[in-house]
Order: sequence, then C-alpha cells, then structure tokens
Amino acid sequence: MPRSKRINELLGAAQETYYNLTGVWRSDDGGLYYIRQIGNKVWWFGESSANSPAWSNAAYGEIIGNELRLQWADVPKGYNMNSGSLVLNIISNGRLTAREKIGGFGGSDWVKQ
Repeated sequence: MPRSKRINELLGAAQETYYNLTGVWRSDDGGLYYIRQIGNKVWWFGESSANSPAWSNAAYGEIIGNELRLQWADVPKGYNMNSGSLVLNIISNGRLTAREKIGGFGGSDWVKQ
C-alpha cells in the first residue's frame, strides 16, 4: 500500500465524530429506523411496521465529515429484496436528508424521535 494512502486511512480513522445519531428515527417513507453509532461507524435496522412489514432493511456505514455513507439491504422480515447504497447529509443530531440513493431506497428525510 502506498505510504500516502495509509497515512490518509489512519487520519480518517482518527477523525473525531461530533454527531450522536444513536436512537429511534422516523422517515418520510413511513418507517422507523433504529440507529446505533459507535465512533464514526453506524448500523441501522429499519422497517415499515413492527408487525408484517412490507419492507425491512439493515445498513452499515460510516460518518465522513457531515455525510453518512451506508450500504443497505432489505431483510426477509418484509417482502422487498433490494439493496444498494445511500449518502445522507447530517443536518444535525436530529435530522438526516438523502443526497444519493441507489437500489430503490424509499426514504429521503429522517427525524430523530
């Protein structure tokens, strides 16, 4: 690995995160998202409803600057079986908005509950 690339990776890993996204979020797609953040890494589980959801998905990604970059996939609790990537703008600790959606993802705006 080139030295400059390794240095950039180390600097990125050491980047301090000023956001706290852990919590329950509601999206304009009607779903609830359960987000867990550890450092700059983020996991989520989202579903349209707790009982017999039309869709449910899991995602994993990281915070880079004021963006949350995720890889997501529908899981078989719901009926949809899509996957893709998301880039979300972190507006604040309580609001996210989609900048890029790949794979047929429905939601575009999230508010922390």
